[in-house]
Amino acid sequence: MGAASVKRLIFGIVALICAAISPSRATEVVVPVRVAVANPSALAGRIEATGTVAYKREVALSFKTGGVVKAYQVDIGDPVRAGQLLVSADPTDTVGRRNEAEAAFAQAKANLDRAEQLAAKGFATEARLDDARAAFQRAQSALNSAKFDESRASLVAPSDGVVLIRHAEPGQQMAPGVPVITIGDASSGLIILAPVSDRQIGRVQVGDNAKIKIASLNGQSLGGRVTRLGSKADRATGAFDVEISIDAAPPGLRSGSVGAVSIEPTVTDASAEFLAIPALALLEGRGDLAYVYVIKADDTAVRVAVTVSRFLDADVLIRQGLRRGDRVVTAGAAYLRNGQKVRIVAGGAP
Repeated sequence: MGAASVKRLIFGIVALICAAISPSRATEVVVPVRVAVANPSALAGRIEATGTVAYKREVALSFKTGGVVKAYQVDIGDPVRAGQLLVSADPTDTVGRRNEAEAAFAQAKANLDRAEQLAAKGFATEARLDDARAAFQRAQSALNSAKFDESRASLVAPSDGVVLIRHAEPGQQMAPGVPVITIGDASSGLIILAPVSDRQIGRVQVGDNAKIKIASLNGQSLGGRVTRLGSKADRATGAFDVEISIDAAPPGLRSGSVGAVSIEPTVTDASAEFLAIPALALLEGRGDLAYVYVIKADDTAVRVAVTVSRFLDADVLIRQGLRRGDRVVTAGAAYLRNGQKVRIVAGGAP
């Protein structure tokens, strides 16, 4: 065989090899995939926040005139009944003031009786009688006040509830009006306070539904409803508190527990029009930019760049890059190349 013939043979073999590995042949390999359809999500407009559980009414009790804490009858977490003794103060001061007030009252009463007798006989002027009456009324008011102060030296539960905080210890001196113990009113129900941004608060209305997942209850999901909107932002965070009443709170739920709140606002925003796809469809990405494979009408997979808004549980919201009804690959993307033929298998969209 001559040199020219050998050269033609080599060129022929190379041509065959190139044809065998050409991209056009590669695209003839059909890859089985599962897909999902990009559509708006009913949950896209949800407002997500983290809140703290509390009783609707939490009452801080204090001594009216101050005093030394003598003893606590209950501890944190104890259930209490209305009228139950909670804390007692050292009675020395209040008893002393009541004794003084009783003595002053007795003296004022005796002076009034004497003035009335003298006035009846014409030996006392009307002005003297009026002074005795005024002194008696002042003494009576002082005695009533002293008795009231003595009654407040023992703090009792204003309603059925649970002890939330003990603010002092036995032997500690407490100033007037300073909380000694805080009670959660069981009849008021449990709420969760969730801070939201100034842009979000305008979308929330009283009566909007919400879902709450409590971390301390292993993520148990509870229903709720918005009952109050904060009218002033927190100075430190700029957030507004949204109060959500918790439906059928379970026995293990306690004040102070943390929960993830998902509010379904009446007023929607632009995110309601974003398209939702399974997060599994996302390929590598950076920041809010990622990629997905979209299946075209001729059953070829095309790599498309998308802009991610945020995640919704197992789904992700896409701000840009997809059209409603696009079929995106959720399984099998690792075996795909741009422009490759696919076959949708069981579990995929039609």
